Amino acid sequence: MFPEVWSPQVGLGRALFVLSDALDLVGVDDVFHGKRVAWMARHLVDTLGEPELRQDAHHASLVHDCGVSSTALHGLLVRRITSEDGHSEAGARLVSGFGPLAHLADVIRYHHTPWP
Repeated sequence: MFPEVWSPQVGLGRALFVLSDALDLVGVDDVFHGKRVAWMARHLVDTLGEPELRQDAHHASLVHDCGVSSTALHGLLVRRITSEDGHSEAGARLVSGFGPLAHLADVIRYHHTPWP
């Protein structure tokens, strides 16, 4: 059925879109969270007139909570947003080890940093 060597090609954007679905499963009740954040980020970037940031904003938003490793941790985040729970740092470590997204590690690391 398949050629001897089968190598499916999936673009980074599509892979991250699907990964955001998997991340939603950790939260159980927070459906489309990464996609909603990505939609807002893209519109913000467009409003600010920074089209060169659109793709990075979209990609970072889709996986910004990749450091949330359990439903219990997700519950803690929902009750109390904090940068001290470790998920931002864990997510930054994960992203920094993946070449196409490594430059977004600080975006992930500081995505819960409070504004002054």
